[in-house]
Amino acid sequence: MLLRWFHNVVKSHIGDEFWYALVDGTLLGSARNGDMIDWDTDMDVAVPTERMSWLQKLLEEAAAQEDPPYYLSLDAFGSDTHTLRLHMSRVNTAHMDIWPSEGLDQECVKLGPVVFPNFGFFPLQNCTFGNRQFPCSKNKEKFLEFQYGEDWYSPGTNKDNFQGPGLPASCYHFKPMLVQSASNARDLSSEVPEFN
Repeated sequence: MLLRWFHNVVKSHIGDEFWYALVDGTLLGSARNGDMIDWDTDMDVAVPTERMSWLQKLLEEAAAQEDPPYYLSLDAFGSDTHTLRLHMSRVNTAHMDIWPSEGLDQECVKLGPVVFPNFGFFPLQNCTFGNRQFPCSKNKEKFLEFQYGEDWYSPGTNKDNFQGPGLPASCYHFKPMLVQSASNARDLSSEVPEFN
């Protein structure tokens, strides 16, 4: 499982300057039943934006040791958000999106392309996913309700309810959520671009 592999690669680096947390559908699945939800096709974590370049290099070195090797791509979601995408192989679609996060000490939080009111992200808690414990936000229920609606805990709902209404005006300094353009994705197996 990619999430377990990712955790094993980064766990010795978790501390003041680096952390990660389950987000999006992965957090939703964890909160509902401790596993993937039926309509999700990937895993999602958030990390500090300023550690993305370092993390990219760390993951590329570790991925090259796998047989067959895992690989990373840098995918653009609009003009202001990029995700590192960790792929299990080149022959299937299994992957994990690693999203940059910002504003965690401010009134508004940006996790990947989604902006939330800051409901209190830290201290991180442990959440179950696939019979293992992984870090997640302190007030995960509030983030999930904002993102997926009041019925976030009900299986079979929420697939299309991405980001609830009602952002405070102070959150609008973040650019709005933009849709992924597949034409912006590129393979990083032979290069290591700087992540801004």
